[in-house]
Amino acid sequence: MEFFRVYADRCHHGKEEELLFKELSSKNLSPELSEIMSELIQEHKQGRIMVGSLNKANQNHVMQGADHGEVVRLLTELASFYPKHIEKEDKHFFFPVMEYFTREEMDRMLKEFEEFDQQMIHSLFRQKVESWEVAS
Repeated sequence: MEFFRVYADRCHHGKEEELLFKELSSKNLSPELSEIMSELIQEHKQGRIMVGSLNKANQNHVMQGADHGEVVRLLTELASFYPKHIEKEDKHFFFPVMEYFTREEMDRMLKEFEEFDQQMIHSLFRQKVESWEVAS
């Protein structure tokens, strides 16, 4: 759950939505790339819903002894969903949209991506330490 929530959603999708897609919104993208970007945004939302459902099903299984069939079904769904999403990003979106940026814009975004990662990681571990302190 932590991998899906922290890395896939907060880190990877966060950089796309908060940095890349915002930058692209000021560009005159081709209709095809605009459509793919919209699909990716919807898929991010869909992924969040799926991960939330998986978390709930897992909690029901662990805490209430519920059948693990729902957990397995949702994991299977995610295992099908993410490779297609990643392929769409990697093969049909990321490389083509780079043509819309200057070298300076790309360098600036890379720096923003690094700063995003650092802030996210610091925030994550600060929250963990604070929760441990409260529990102590």
